[in-house]
This record gives sequence, C-alpha cells and structure tokens, in this order.
Amino acid sequence: MTPPPLPSCSTALRERTGLFELVSISSDWTDPKDPNTFVWGFFWVFADALMWEVPNDAQWKFWKGTSVEQPLPRRPFFGNKIGDRKRLVRLPCTGHDAQEAADNLNLTQAQLIASDGSDFATPSPDDAPVQSLLLTDELYDITYLQADLRIPPRSRAVTKLLTADALGYAEDVAVAIDAAKPTTPGATTRLLGTPGKIWAIADRMDTWVCCCVFSKWEFACINHGFHESITQVPKKRPRANAIQERGGCHPMDHVDYSQIFSIVAGWCWVQGVGEAGPSWRRTAAIYRDPVLCNLVRDPRAGRATPAPAIRYHGKPPTPRPTTTCQKHVAPCPPPKNTPVG
Repeated sequence: MTPPPLPSCSTALRERTGLFELVSISSDWTDPKDPNTFVWGFFWVFADALMWEVPNDAQWKFWKGTSVEQPLPRRPFFGNKIGDRKRLVRLPCTGHDAQEAADNLNLTQAQLIASDGSDFATPSPDDAPVQSLLLTDELYDITYLQADLRIPPRSRAVTKLLTADALGYAEDVAVAIDAAKPTTPGATTRLLGTPGKIWAIADRMDTWVCCCVFSKWEFACINHGFHESITQVPKKRPRANAIQERGGCHPMDHVDYSQIFSIVAGWCWVQGVGEAGPSWRRTAAIYRDPVLCNLVRDPRAGRATPAPAIRYHGKPPTPRPTTTCQKHVAPCPPPKNTPVG
C-alpha cells in the first residue's frame, strides 16, 4: 500500500492543523576587542519541529503510530488538542514550502509572552502580528546547546515514499527521546535538540554553488543540522557540531524525511550596546544589524557579518555557470559561488 501524502507545512499552518509550541532561547555576545560592547537578547523558536497528528481513520489506519509518545509540543498553538501523542509526525518540507510557511506565520509579542509564560517582558504599544523568519544556522546551534533533551542524529535510507520515510523517522526519534537523558537531571523537556535538519539563512543562500560531490552546479538552499556533539571553546560560546553544516548542494525543491520546519518569531527582546535595558525589536532588523547580528550569526572569527538576506527568493538572477563543476574525491575544495546581488 502506498501511504497517502502528508500535508505541506504551509497547508497545515493555513488549516490550523500544524502543531507547534514556542519557547524562548537566549543569546549574548561581547566584542573580543572591546568588553564594553556587549549585547544580549531572547528569541522565540519552535520547541520541536512543526508536527501533525496523523488521523486514525480509514485512510491512515494502516499506521499504528510510534511505540513511545512524543513529548512536544506540550501546549500547541491555535487552541489545538492532541488526541494521540503516538500519532505525531514531523512534517518534512522543501525550501520553498519552508519559506512560504515562515512568511505566513505571523505572531504578536503577547502571543510570545504567553507561549512559555515569560515574565520578563510586556507587550509594547506597537504590538502587532509580524512575519516569522527561517533560523540562521547559529540560532539552530543555540537551540541544541540550550536544549533540555538532546538526541543523536537519526539517519535513515531515503526512499521514494516520503510519507513512509517520515512515519518511520517519527518512530526513530520517539525511541531516541525515550532513551535520552535530560541535560539537567529531573528537568521537564521544554526544548528538543535537535529533531532534524532545517533550511537556514546563511551566506551561500540564493547563490550558484559547485557541488563537487555530484559534479553539478546547484542554486543553493542551505540545510543545517543533525547535531551530534558539543566542543568547549575557551572564553567563547561552546560550539554545536552538526553532521550537515551550511550544506549548499540542495535546491529549494529538495525534500526528504530529515528536512523539518522550524522558525524564529518576528519579534525578539534585545538590549543593544549602551542601552539601559532591553526592548522589543524586529528579528529581521537583528539579522541585518552590523553589531546585533552577532546574536544570531556565527561570530567564530570574533565578529559576525550581517545576514545576506532575511528570506529566500529562490530564483536565480543569473544563468547557471557554464564552467565545469569538477567532481573531486572528498573532502571537496571550498565552493566557488556566483553571489546574488
């Protein structure tokens, strides 16, 4: 039997059947050349990937669910109730669908505060629904570092049956969650690190990338994730190591069981340099700010650069390069990009 297709992330959100919970994560940065240049903030992200409860009806009854209940989301948005936590599955998505879903998930400051019971902020007079954004790779790394429960990568063989792969992956993750030890003994699972690979805002997005493994040029949509370890860095933020770090060899129409959907809300609570206290900011502005971007972008070299964009366009402004993309034996050389202007 060929399983019926899962709904897309954008469809599930539009029909209010997508299940998610928002939790706050913190980030801070001090300029290594100037200790007085210090910034910090809170950002709201999904506690787990966007999920969907598989109906237990004639069409879907063939799936018996997972052997272990999925713990998240605890309090789904939109007033949804979960009837059977063993029938939850993470919805896979293409880059196109992830961007569309983020664009159409508009959240207010009041909703963010209520989502996890935050008591450190109150809505500002200009509170209004604001578009969510795809995470940067750095923000996704932070979710892993601050997670209450971390699971190892759950790699599977990819088949042509996406739904079957996703259902099997749900079981793999549920079993891994059940076996994992909390990062803080006795703590309630509030944030999972990490349930898959995300489509991320990164330097090579919307560029032509030579994928030497496949010997072909691709117009890059960046996937990042499957965290596996943490490296302690003296006097710096610990480093979350992922199997796939800023991979650019997938186009925006690629999808498999491991490509899950997560976002960061369009509002954040940030204190800038020299400010007396934090205030609500647009997350999009943080992505592009030359100093505050260090909260959401990779400062491994000491200081980060603003994000190249806040969303994907997904349409090449220039033709595919005509130069030969050479296939090499791993490791591949650094990619040569034709950047979008």
